[in-house]
Amino acid sequence: MTSERYIALFNADASASIGLRAAINGLPATKVVTEVSDLESLGDALRRLTVSVLIVNLDPDPDRHIALLERVATQFPDVPIIAMSERTDSQMIIHAMRVGCQQFVFKPLDRDDLRRAVDRVAVSRPGLAPAGRRICVIGASGGVGATTIACNLAMEVAHLTGKTSGVMDLQLEFGDVATSFDAAPQYTLANLCEVDGELDQVMLDTAITRLSCNVAVLGRPRNVAEAHVVTADRVAAVLRLMSNCYDTVVIDTPRSFDRITLNALEMADHVLVVLQLIVPSVRNAVRLYQTLMDYGMPDDRVHIIVNRFRKGVGSIIPEDVQQQFRKDVFAVIPNDYQCVTNSLDFGHPLMADAPNSAVRASIRELASDLLGDEQREVVGAGARNKSSLFGRIFNA
Repeated sequence: MTSERYIALFNADASASIGLRAAINGLPATKVVTEVSDLESLGDALRRLTVSVLIVNLDPDPDRHIALLERVATQFPDVPIIAMSERTDSQMIIHAMRVGCQQFVFKPLDRDDLRRAVDRVAVSRPGLAPAGRRICVIGASGGVGATTIACNLAMEVAHLTGKTSGVMDLQLEFGDVATSFDAAPQYTLANLCEVDGELDQVMLDTAITRLSCNVAVLGRPRNVAEAHVVTADRVAAVLRLMSNCYDTVVIDTPRSFDRITLNALEMADHVLVVLQLIVPSVRNAVRLYQTLMDYGMPDDRVHIIVNRFRKGVGSIIPEDVQQQFRKDVFAVIPNDYQCVTNSLDFGHPLMADAPNSAVRASIRELASDLLGDEQREVVGAGARNKSSLFGRIFNA
């Protein structure tokens, strides 16, 4: 089985971003973990992230970017570099090779050519890839309940596995993750982004708010003005660190396609697109799904979640959604306005305030489906432990 290859992409041509990401993410076991457009951000990313290959788009200014390539090759000699350009003159290619480029790929990109170049130079770094499961929850439109699902999903996973789940609030300006747990974090994601140098577990532990429900929250910046200090490279570094500390990390993800959000989405093992059965929400979900496909997101990572479903109400049914996406709806969460509203008002997860509600049961089932074989192993181990305990009691 091919090891996962983590790609850092240097690209100063914004119009090429979608095509480059789609081509790279479409390669087997390959992920873009960051895309940057300036030397300072690139150096910061290569210091903080696990990178198998650096791919440098030399266009639209090859001469300038070859000079940058030379500086990077000198500073990070262990990171293999692939350059790409529309220009085909031999002098430019020789210059790029002399300053540290190992492979050169011409544009327009040929997928097989790019794959061969990555296969030749990719550095295998076993043990560095985070073990944790990352789940991005993103609403198709405002108010569809994505944050509620994200928070309760994290709690249900923690309950099913007996292990702490992490939650990152990427809604940087108006996120509600901490409020959903009635928590007031002393430190936030912004504080981690202000730290000079490499992050470590001690710094993360300081910024995390641990709750009695076995969930660890990394909250959004305390005020809107602090949101600007959050960068794509640092978010990727924090997410990888959280993934090494928690078996599951749930990310409440904004509906934007800036580099911060793209880094989180591309690092995700599962992306849950939450919609309601109303025309604007379904249309936005289709656009969101198609954009993810355009960026090269594997289809099997993206799951459609119908929230606030009321049988017999409205003209759209889950089967209509399945036809739109040409794939099964992954989960249907029923509507219970009073139950969910009370939960939000008091900052209590459904497990605490409405443990027997249909909404809670559906989110618990969603958590179980995402855990898959691991959930069956946990349940089996729990049953064996319980049997063993009963045996000790009654045989004493």
